[in-house]
Amino acid sequence: MTQASELISELERAAAEAEGRLAAAETLEAVAAVEREVLGKRSVLAGAKKSLGQLDPDRRREAGRALNGVRDRLETAASEARDRLAEQARAARYESERLDLTESLRPVRRGRL
Repeated sequence: MTQASELISELERAAAEAEGRLAAAETLEAVAAVEREVLGKRSVLAGAKKSLGQLDPDRRREAGRALNGVRDRLETAASEARDRLAEQARAARYESERLDLTESLRPVRRGRL
């Protein structure tokens, strides 16, 4: 039991740290780096997945659910961070490309008949 609970607590700790880093990410590259670090082949989650085989079936099921829940949370947080950064970039682009169409550059001539 202690091995499974230690695994779950390690997963929760890593997830909380990664969620904080994703929320603080300033660029899409930073989000991608955090994703690689926490969801990649050499991540804490990958190591935890490998260690599931050493647990008895009941504990494996419990730890597997926790692992999948953490993975889902992190994927959602990464997606939200990407969306947030894309929206910020889009807003900055719109602001820089905005034109003032109310500006009059030459006097208006009135027509005559």
